Amino acid sequence: MKFRTAVVMLVIFTLAFAQFAMAKPETLNRDEIPDEYKWNLADIYADWDAWQAAYNEVDAKIAEFAKFKGTLNPAADMGDASSHVGTIGDPASHLVNVLKASDEMQLQAIRVYVYAMLSSVEDQRDNTTQSKAQEGDLLWSRMGQATAWFTPELLSLGKETISEWIESNKDLKPYKFPLMEAFRQAEHVLSAEGEELLSNAGPLESAVTNLHPMLSTADADWPEVTLSDGTTLKATPGNYSMILHNSTNQADRATMMKAHFQIYDQSPNTFAGIYNTILQRNWFEAKSRNYNSVVEASLDNDAIPVDVYKALVKTAQEGSGPLRRYSELRQKVLGTETYSYYDNYLTLVETDKTWEYDDVKEMLINAFAIYGSEYQGYIRKALNERWIDVYENEGKESGAFSQGLYDVHPYIKLNHMDTMNDVFTIAHELGHSMHSIYSDKTQPVATSDYATFVAEVASTMNEALLLDYLLETEKDPRVRAALLEERINAISGTFYRQSMFGSYELKAHTAAENGEAITSEKLQQLYLETYTEFFGDSHDNKELYKNVWARIPHFYFGSPYYVYQYATSLSASTALHKNLTEGKKKDRKKAMERYIELISAGGSDHPVNLLANAGVDMTDPATYQAIVEEMDLRVTQLEKELKKLGML
Repeated sequence: MKFRTAVVMLVIFTLAFAQFAMAKPETLNRDEIPDEYKWNLADIYADWDAWQAAYNEVDAKIAEFAKFKGTLNPAADMGDASSHVGTIGDPASHLVNVLKASDEMQLQAIRVYVYAMLSSVEDQRDNTTQSKAQEGDLLWSRMGQATAWFTPELLSLGKETISEWIESNKDLKPYKFPLMEAFRQAEHVLSAEGEELLSNAGPLESAVTNLHPMLSTADADWPEVTLSDGTTLKATPGNYSMILHNSTNQADRATMMKAHFQIYDQSPNTFAGIYNTILQRNWFEAKSRNYNSVVEASLDNDAIPVDVYKALVKTAQEGSGPLRRYSELRQKVLGTETYSYYDNYLTLVETDKTWEYDDVKEMLINAFAIYGSEYQGYIRKALNERWIDVYENEGKESGAFSQGLYDVHPYIKLNHMDTMNDVFTIAHELGHSMHSIYSDKTQPVATSDYATFVAEVASTMNEALLLDYLLETEKDPRVRAALLEERINAISGTFYRQSMFGSYELKAHTAAENGEAITSEKLQQLYLETYTEFFGDSHDNKELYKNVWARIPHFYFGSPYYVYQYATSLSASTALHKNLTEGKKKDRKKAMERYIELISAGGSDHPVNLLANAGVDMTDPATYQAIVEEMDLRVTQLEKELKKLGML
């Protein structure tokens, strides 16, 4: 009974591409952007009236589902089953009915949520759509409360009984894995009353989480800075990113960073108080469910061994030599006496090449030829049937994502600016969408939702294949250098940076679990210690970075121990990519078959097992060492291209 992020596709057909490419629109007025570059939410609901009707239906189903409480095992006296007594009949068949009712309720609820959420990101200034999105959130909260009784009552029937029912009733077989998962985690499930109590704390948890954006964004009074050319800018997140990525003046980058971090530097105790509350909340929930630590509790949902987490962090830290070498290379190219955090993001190699959306469509399809015609057909549909919201407009949420929808199709949000990075972003999000398509066309609803641990495998695999294609077809050394820089930055940001965050998160939670005082000084010390373990002496002015932990939203939002999965997924996709592209033809063919099986498997098994079946052992440090070796290779390749350009 999880939040739905999957999609299903029933037919494939190909559309012709537009004859003329469109450059990024000059307008930021959404109404003036052609419809073909905006997603079509009418595929979900025709209008808000239809949405409201569906919302009301889900609301009624939630109330109706709550009446099933006590009917799975009336003898256990776990609730009032009077409303269904006499209609239960065969208990195994009744369990099927309850599970199917849950599926139907959740599939409709996710459509309600997604329609409102996607509408809200189109223009975050629109109070109406923001309100609807909040209504969708509250609907999910009510559904969680209405289903909290299910697992405790299921467990009361006993594993042996449920196993016998599964063997005797074919309609229960699609639910075998999630049902058995409940028994695997049985010692961590509370009574029905306990589960309901924890679910009632949901709004309180959200309130604590929301303190961070209120302090760091809503109430932030960004200082104004004057740059070396006399330009005056506020040190907002957007301007901070722009200067660090584009300004060739190191003093300007330093000035902007110092000004931007004033928001965090002037309130470290408040940010520490918020983070301590989150640490204590996480520890409370872990202890309540009989876990020995927060990391154990967080990883157990998908049966990830804690040793996998520790192996990742240890290998990334010990293999940080190429990361430090890249910093040293950057300093040589930039020609600076010192090298600091604010020097990490400036592009070393600029090109005049633009990557207009319509021009890159065929490129993307060709880059994924290794997958075969079926996969390419899905890509064509995504690019041409208004699954994608392509361009920036006033009020539109920044960034990019792919949102699956089981009984419709995935939607992708972009803010395409005709840059190289934007092309890799499209490839990345298409990977997520294809993962959902293949999972859902193969799996029943019960096992179609894949775990976060494997969610980034398909997306980062697509990035690697796109890089292969472009390096093979591109002859301009300047563009090739830019491509290599793109890949190195992806490894740096996804593997090393997320592993570093994972190390810091483990230290912070361990301190809270040990009853240590969580002060701003403590968090600063832990962050600088972790930063040095990864970057060593390759960065100067480390005191400037002491409050970076206060700025990282993933520490405050969502589930703890989340970001490490970006690094494990990249490691897995790197190993799989090697299997797909190297060795004998027959071995590569088998590797591709296993890969398609992986992205078709959804949540039908534990993610570590699914990856093992695909040919990757996540318990083996060698899996993580492979990405260290690629980083070293790419830095060497970049050095060669830079020498060709006379930059070294």
